[in-house]
Amino acid sequence: MRPQGSLKELGQRRQRAIALLDKGYQPVGVASMLGGESRSVGRWKAKVRCNTYFSHYQNLDLPNQTGELSTP
Repeated sequence: MRPQGSLKELGQRRQRAIALLDKGYQPVGVASMLGGESRSVGRWKAKVRCNTYFSHYQNLDLPNQTGELSTP
């Protein structure tokens, strides 16, 4: 079930969770502090890790970035 709060409030909650994880707290502890599930905290952590991992590809000048197929 979706927790109570606006999208902005829920986003702030996720950011707070990530900040606590960065300080060394375990997902179970973060979830209990913020009133959520440890599985959700783990998902948020994984999403942040993926976005950070792929961020170095954003500035590369790759050919054919329009999404169109090239013709032989």
